[in-house]
Amino acid sequence: PLADLIRAQRLAVALAESRGYDPDRPRNLTRSVILS
Repeated sequence: PLADLIRAQRLAVALAESRGYDPDRPRNLTRSVILS
């Protein structure tokens, strides 16, 4: 099961890059947790 998660993550990154998105900096994502 863990190997399937890795494959799914790699597939998602490959799809994002092929569509021109930056998987490391997704748009419309704000910081929701602020630690003080």
